[in-house]
Amino acid sequence: MMNHTLKNTLSALALTFTMLGTGVIVSAEIETGLQAYTYRALTFFETVDKARELGIPLLEAYPGQRLGGGLDGKFGHDMSDEQRQKVVEKLNAAGVTLCSYGVVGAGDEASWRKIFAFARDMKLRWVTVEPPPDKLPLLDLLANEYNIPLAVHNHPTPSAYANPAVTKTALASLSDKIGVCADTGHWGRSGFVPAQALAMLSGRIRSLHLADVSQLARGARDVPFGTGAANISAVLAELKRQNFHGVAIIEYEHQSPDLDKDVSQCVEYLRANKPQ
Repeated sequence: MMNHTLKNTLSALALTFTMLGTGVIVSAEIETGLQAYTYRALTFFETVDKARELGIPLLEAYPGQRLGGGLDGKFGHDMSDEQRQKVVEKLNAAGVTLCSYGVVGAGDEASWRKIFAFARDMKLRWVTVEPPPDKLPLLDLLANEYNIPLAVHNHPTPSAYANPAVTKTALASLSDKIGVCADTGHWGRSGFVPAQALAMLSGRIRSLHLADVSQLARGARDVPFGTGAANISAVLAELKRQNFHGVAIIEYEHQSPDLDKDVSQCVEYLRANKPQ
């Protein structure tokens, strides 16, 4: 397993390339994060410790994980002030930053406002969502009002956003506060080639749930980066082409008996294979 000394290295995987025909050097940056759902069998506090042990500096929380740390209840935007303070103290002590929250949703405007207010109070960089397409205009207004970006996530078919072409159309008229959380594993489970899907949504990618999968078909399970059918090397090359600045969040949904080893292998792959 990786030790904590790798944290500074992993906080930004610098991707540098020369723009075609210009000779201008442009610097892009991919930061490494962990989706807490990877360790859903543990508490949130225990997951923070896992991120620290793995040398992963950023964490995306999800709604419903048991808090732990002597606290009752679950992580979410309905946490009390005391729970929120304890969460912040735990993150600070571990040297881990909570960058985002999701996948989360709501039914009406008042409930969505609670999510935005939570994100503002917790100083999140964005919120990951998967709303019905007819809610997107409202969320665009709220994202601009609160100055908090959203990233629209894609679960597999029959999700409204499983097809990247449909996602592109749904977001076409919205502001740049509404981006995409590109889940490469779920694209694979829906039969799409992840690098091609990323190219289709160029300019809208805000973050990734980065996953490699055993096959590009329904029911595929997560495997360590570079060992599956998602072609993570091509994904990283496409991000380089786009001059992507954002967070690649490692999400490992398979409940592997060697989970720490598998996640560590994913982190090591990112370190070793960042485009030059």
